[in-house]
Amino acid sequence: MGLLDGKVAVITGAGRGIGSAAAKLFAAQGASVVVGDLDKGPAEEVAKAIKAAGGKAVSVAGNVMELSTNENLIKAALENFKGLDILVPSAGFCNDKVIQKMELEDFRLMERVHMEAPWLLAKLAYPHFKELSQDGKYRRVIFIASEAGSHGNAGQSNYGAAKSGVIGLMRVLCKEWLRLKVNCNCIAYGFVETRLTQATAGDKILGANIGIPEQMRSMAEQFVMMRGGRILTPEEAAGAIFSLAIPQADGINGQLVEVDAGIGL
Repeated sequence: MGLLDGKVAVITGAGRGIGSAAAKLFAAQGASVVVGDLDKGPAEEVAKAIKAAGGKAVSVAGNVMELSTNENLIKAALENFKGLDILVPSAGFCNDKVIQKMELEDFRLMERVHMEAPWLLAKLAYPHFKELSQDGKYRRVIFIASEAGSHGNAGQSNYGAAKSGVIGLMRVLCKEWLRLKVNCNCIAYGFVETRLTQATAGDKILGANIGIPEQMRSMAEQFVMMRGGRILTPEEAAGAIFSLAIPQADGINGQLVEVDAGIGL
């Protein structure tokens, strides 16, 4: 018996990092998972690992900034698993620069992937949530923000603004969807060890640098250690998502949960 038995989840950015850890955890707890990712290979690998462990999963590759990708994610859940219970729009990346060195397109790219894409996925899910609400069960949208959005962070005017927007989106939808019993919450992470928080090594996503400048990475590490905290693992980060997805969390709605080992206090 798993805590998510019978649930159907769509998780984007699930080919690596926090999204991958969440997909595997959800599946291990009984959920059927649509593994979404920009890159086909990693998405298929995660889905394959889930099935090898006895779970249920399908992969969908595509850019979440495109309408067709979001349509395919919802379609995959309904056609393969006959339901839709949990959305986790976690796809994203950083493109850090101080504002005087940032171009308008650098700003707009972060808004599109971190704010518009979750909005679009939620919008496409609405008619299905409405129809499925007749069964009286609670459903979920678990948005992924950052403490760059809730507290600000130097060099991230684009990313921080987008993540702040996600928090606002969550609070609007939690009010609009009360009648549908769709709980909307948001997790703001501190420092989680993924390829997106590693020092920039020249790799890119859609033309943007993967990772953060080495000096900023070093400063962030020092800040965490000075505050007595630590860098979290993707599995720990996924645990926070899972805690909001289980039926025992039906009473949690409209909340911003900061997950940072306590350093933000």
